[in-house]
Amino acid sequence: MIFVFGQSEKGAFCRPTICRHLLDLIHHFGHPPESTHGLFFATQTLLLEHTCVFFRVEEEGYSYNDYLKGLDILKKEFSTVQIQAIGLPGVGSNELLEKTEHFCLKKRSLILLNEKDLFDYLTA
Repeated sequence: MIFVFGQSEKGAFCRPTICRHLLDLIHHFGHPPESTHGLFFATQTLLLEHTCVFFRVEEEGYSYNDYLKGLDILKKEFSTVQIQAIGLPGVGSNELLEKTEHFCLKKRSLILLNEKDLFDYLTA
C-alpha cells in the first residue's frame, strides 16, 4: 500500500481514500490541477498494481496543516498496515519531510519525491 498526498479537482479534503483501480481514483478525485504531481504519483502506483491511499490536500506542497493531519492519520489509523511508501510531491518543508522520514524509518517505508523536491531537501 502506498500513501500519496496530493491536490485534485474534487473529493473530500484530509480524508484517506483507498483506491485499487484507476477508475476509483478518477471517480473520487477527477483530473489533476495544473502543475501538481499527486494524482500522477497515485496513477503510477495503481499501474504498478499497488493499492493507493490518496489524501487530498488543499494546495499541494503548501497546505502544511493538511499534511500534519495526514501524518497523524497515518500513525493512528494505519499503524498496523504495511505502508511501502509515502508520496509527497511538491513538499519542500524540511519539517514535514523530517516528520515523514521518522515515520518511514519506523515502518521501513520509502519517501517518494520528484527531482526538484529532493534537490531542495538535500540542499536546505
